[in-house]
Amino acid sequence: MGYSLPNHTYTVAGQSGGLIVNVPNLKALEEAMDDPDGFSFASVVDLMSTSEVSWKYYVEAQPAPEGVPMTLSETGLRLAFPNPQQFSLWNPLPGFKKIRDNPAQMAHLADLKDYFRDLRERTLPAVSWIIPDYQDSEHPIASPQDGMWYVTKLVNALMAGTVRGRSEAPRWRWPLDDAAMHWASRDSCASSRRASRCDARWARAV
Repeated sequence: MGYSLPNHTYTVAGQSGGLIVNVPNLKALEEAMDDPDGFSFASVVDLMSTSEVSWKYYVEAQPAPEGVPMTLSETGLRLAFPNPQQFSLWNPLPGFKKIRDNPAQMAHLADLKDYFRDLRERTLPAVSWIIPDYQDSEHPIASPQDGMWYVTKLVNALMAGTVRGRSEAPRWRWPLDDAAMHWASRDSCASSRRASRCDARWARAV
C-alpha cells in the first residue's frame, strides 16, 4: 500500500510527483521534492476551480489539549489534533504552493463542523473530501468501532439531508489506509465536461 502521504496526494492530484515516503512538515516536503514550492504539479482542485465545480476538503479538527504532556511526534500531533489548513500526511493540499498562497483556495479547507452546517443549509459542494482525526481513522492502532460510528454519523447526516429527493445516490470512496472519504454526486460530475472523470473516481455507491 505504501506510505500515507503519497496515497493521499494521489486522491487530490492523481500522482505524488515521485514522492514515496512520509514527511512531517512543509520544510521536509520541500527538501524531499527538491522544490521550494513543495508540490508544484497540478491538483484536481485546480481543474475544479477553473471549471466552476464547487469543492471542499473537510478535516475533523481537534485542538491539542492545553497543559497535557505530549509524547507524540510532530507527525502524530498533526494527525491526532489536525488543523484543516495545516499540511499533514492526510492533508496534502497545503503542500501545493498554488493552494497555500491563495486565500480563496485555502478557504475550501474547512473544519468538519462545516460539513454538517452545509448539509443543514443545503450548500454541500459538488465534491467533498472528509478527513478524520487519528482517533476516528481506523488506522492502527485506532479503534475500528470508533471509525465505524464516525462514518455512520457522516453517511446518515448526508442521506437525511442533501440527498433526499435526488434521483442519484452519492458516490463514496474509502482510501485503503484510513477512514477518510471522498464524495461526489453523479449529477455534479456530469455538470462539467472538464470534470467528467470524477464519476469514475467515486465508483462505490452507499
